[in-house]
Amino acid sequence: MVALDPIYQNLPREYNCSNCNKTRNSPMCCGHPMHLEEHEKTIKWICWMGSTCGIKDADICDETEIKIYPTVNP
Repeated sequence: MVALDPIYQNLPREYNCSNCNKTRNSPMCCGHPMHLEEHEKTIKWICWMGSTCGIKDADICDETEIKIYPTVNP
């Protein structure tokens, strides 16, 4: 099993949009919450193991106000 990088150990299970004030639950993949990351110039939900494992469209209003994590597999 791949060791979980410390930056991804305590990912939030919810994200709050500062634009519309809606709370969105993080999708799960491989037993951990997915995180928001830039992928091909758009913000996507990405698995902690990288985009080759799990990727989903992110339904968010204001991308600039949500914490975006560094790329898992650069």
